[in-house]
Amino acid sequence: MGQFGVAVLGVLLWSVLSIHNVLAIENEKLSSQAFDYGGALSKAILFFEGQRSGKLNARQRVKWRGDSALSDGKPDNVNLVGGYYDAGDNVKFGWPMAFTVSLLSWAAIEYKTEISSANQLRYLRRDIRWGADFILKAHTSPTTLYTQVGDGNSDHQCWERPEDMDTPRALYKITPDSPGTEAAADAAAALSAASIVFKPINSNYSLRLLNQSKSLFEFADKYRGSYKDSCPFYCSFSGYQDELLWAATWLYKASGDNKYLTYVTSNQGWSQAVSEFSWDNKFAGAQTLLAKEFYGGQKDLSKFKTDIESFVCALMPGSSSVQIKTTPGGLLYIRDSSNLQYVTSSSMVLFLYSKTLSAAHMDGVRCGSVHFYASQIKAFAKSQVNLVGGYYDAGDNVKFGWPMAFTVSLLSWAAIEYQTEISSANQLRYLRSEIRWGADFILQAHTSPTTLYTQVGDGNSDHQCWERPEDMDTPRTLYKITPDSPGTEAAAEAAAALSAASIVFKPVDSNYSSRLLSQSESLFEFADKYRGSYKDSCPFYCSFSGYQDELLWAATWLYKASGDNKYLTYVTSNQGWSQAVSEFSWDNKFAGAQTLLAKEFYGGQKDLSKFKTDIESFVCALMPGSSSVQIKTTPGGLLYIRDSSNLQYVTSSSMVLFLYSKTLSAAHMGGVQCGSVHFSASQIRAFAKSQVYIVFFFFSFFQVDYILGNNPMKMSYMAGFGSKYPLQVHHRGASIPSIKAHPAKVGCNDGHSIYYSSSKPNPNTHVGAIVGGPDSNDQFKDLRSDYSHSEPTTYMNAAFVGSVAALLAPNESKSESLSLQ
Repeated sequence: MGQFGVAVLGVLLWSVLSIHNVLAIENEKLSSQAFDYGGALSKAILFFEGQRSGKLNARQRVKWRGDSALSDGKPDNVNLVGGYYDAGDNVKFGWPMAFTVSLLSWAAIEYKTEISSANQLRYLRRDIRWGADFILKAHTSPTTLYTQVGDGNSDHQCWERPEDMDTPRALYKITPDSPGTEAAADAAAALSAASIVFKPINSNYSLRLLNQSKSLFEFADKYRGSYKDSCPFYCSFSGYQDELLWAATWLYKASGDNKYLTYVTSNQGWSQAVSEFSWDNKFAGAQTLLAKEFYGGQKDLSKFKTDIESFVCALMPGSSSVQIKTTPGGLLYIRDSSNLQYVTSSSMVLFLYSKTLSAAHMDGVRCGSVHFYASQIKAFAKSQVNLVGGYYDAGDNVKFGWPMAFTVSLLSWAAIEYQTEISSANQLRYLRSEIRWGADFILQAHTSPTTLYTQVGDGNSDHQCWERPEDMDTPRTLYKITPDSPGTEAAAEAAAALSAASIVFKPVDSNYSSRLLSQSESLFEFADKYRGSYKDSCPFYCSFSGYQDELLWAATWLYKASGDNKYLTYVTSNQGWSQAVSEFSWDNKFAGAQTLLAKEFYGGQKDLSKFKTDIESFVCALMPGSSSVQIKTTPGGLLYIRDSSNLQYVTSSSMVLFLYSKTLSAAHMGGVQCGSVHFSASQIRAFAKSQVYIVFFFFSFFQVDYILGNNPMKMSYMAGFGSKYPLQVHHRGASIPSIKAHPAKVGCNDGHSIYYSSSKPNPNTHVGAIVGGPDSNDQFKDLRSDYSHSEPTTYMNAAFVGSVAALLAPNESKSESLSLQ
């Protein structure tokens, strides 16, 4: 036995609360697909038709059910036919049934528009009425309420259909001599809430519900006594004061009668700070409703606001007063038995209180030294550590949060700096979609102010398998950073990514942009307050350059996104961290921060001159012919920075060169002096251009250069472009036939023996993927097993987007010379 319909009721509530935020997200184990919240909602509502007792009507949609328990109430000569069977039993328990009606009604009131948009409001109303009608029947006199039909012990000894039921239909009731204030008050709450639902469409029925609710409340309050003293099942453990407050609150909302508000304020001393909301404990529900009234002007209800915020703090991971543990996967774990009933009801309260905070323009809840924004509370309620979504790294089936965040930063930077050019190629909406896909994952991964999940999947296990993402059966191990296990680099990069993305979305979705920015600020505070290198806690993608570059990078993006001078002050106060470097990569962000800050220098911030100096050292380290050149080029002219996956460094460095040359031109500066050699802005841009061959939209292309064809191998290093390109890209999904073409599962070992080791081209061309590239002698062996040169990465392509976009600028000359003399 469990709370009535708890699991499916939870699905209903979660579906209702999420339906207006549907996002296309991948299914971690099966395939890339959207969660169909509308479908989940309709099924959750349909469930109640399978739980119905009594004479089923012609509109019944669950056809495998039939009429049952048509004589319920007969021993007492009362009509108790109808209502709902509890859980998987054939017993009708009135108290949890009333709680069910209350919650369904609350959802119908608060999320009427969302439920209606899914065409489910009429079905939900029917489910509410089916339960409310039974409560009306069970309230046979002002001082009598039938609370149970059926004998729980006998029922648990049988396993039979309701239609075949032959166990005793024993009747249980509460009266002045055998009171049960909890059950009567909850019935009153249910009928009051339901009366609000039906008031716009059936005023007579609504009035009847309200009148019976008042009668039940008077009975509950006048003849006080705990249900635990007279109940056979579902006994009370928390007392009846919570139900009396809950019922009085709903009666005030339904009737507008101030006597119920006076009742609440007179008895507010009953209210307690709790950590669960359930059929037995309604304090958090009443507190949520009354806090809304507080923000509406009823300032004498402040205790309820305080108590509901204690509830929030007791649940939120990272809170200094957290009481509820979470499972390793992040699920609230409140009770050993039927835990999801507490998770779903608690999530509903978190959703509703976050909605109240947003409507009142309040920025969140403070839990000791930790602040939670309304959006964070809502995100926690929705996701419960939902780490579905995001991007797989390179050709692996692992999601690495740090380089993923760098990918989002670079894509956003391109969208900001080259919006016109990308829009002219009709690609801006697609680029925004890619940015949002990654940003949404970062939002989900930031589950509390001091927690960020940084990896999903085990790199070692993944590297031992070769299988499609759709067939993946390797461990989806979770890794996170916290104050006890910090990773400043990863948290700061996530902050940078969300700040940059917030700029991208500000003109088109201001609410989403604000959410990104507020989460970015929280992540930066976490990164800076709990400093510690990710190399000490990371399983893969460890830090080698330290975290100072990420802190400067993040603070710079936060300044650009928010305009808050405290971030500029942070940068200037820590400019001693900045170093002259010769690469820009997922691990080393100095050149990126320097490029952004040099632009601010030319805009008038003269105290940022060090960053201008350092970015020009970067330029001089790369430019052939410079007296301080540090990076070699291949015989074919390609920058050669690292032996493994070299093109990732080429694309990111090219992006910086393009952007700095753009800054120089806008500032009317002649160029960069590298010792005795001077490079004009156009020469810097031309060199960056020489590193890429331009294709962006279908077959439109500009000047040919190295990456996409003008090289000694005479091949493009972008899969799917040109007549010659890598055919054995090191990518699991691309190397195995698609799930549509080959529905049968391809396991770990078969993937290795049949597809990884195959000498044949990949069955799927991963169009647009830029591989690691040639060796230092411009040679490239098109071998799947040579991952250093044949594997693509997200951040490699992300940087290439910026470079390509730069070359779509109207003033870009197709005949620009690379003469460096």
